[in-house]
Amino acid sequence: MTHNLGSGTGHSVLQVIAAMEEASGKKIPHTITSRRPGDLATVIANPAKAKAELGWETKRTLQDMCSSAWNFQSQNPYGYDGPPLGSRAKAAIESWREKRAANARPSGGFSAADHLDNLKQRVGARRPAPQT
Repeated sequence: MTHNLGSGTGHSVLQVIAAMEEASGKKIPHTITSRRPGDLATVIANPAKAKAELGWETKRTLQDMCSSAWNFQSQNPYGYDGPPLGSRAKAAIESWREKRAANARPSGGFSAADHLDNLKQRVGARRPAPQT
């Protein structure tokens, strides 16, 4: 089952830029050029099927969406994955790779103990999720 989720009202690229500038408080550099070959003039979702079958309709504005997106990104600059691994975690991973290479069997397989050691190192290398 596929449904278009939208307001049924389109927004121009310039409107989206303006909404993101307002949400972020930052100027977004952009250049106005001609449309590229294949670009559509307008694309607007028709939400009628979603409303009829699911009782769903938009409640938020473009500004609400941009503010929400900026708020999430500001609080989670690395997205859902958390910050990149630090040097200690990188060293632990490299150590595991060296151990794995040293313990490799002629067939290229690894023992259950190798997999358990790998799991312990991977779990130990993870950083706790940021507190909100």
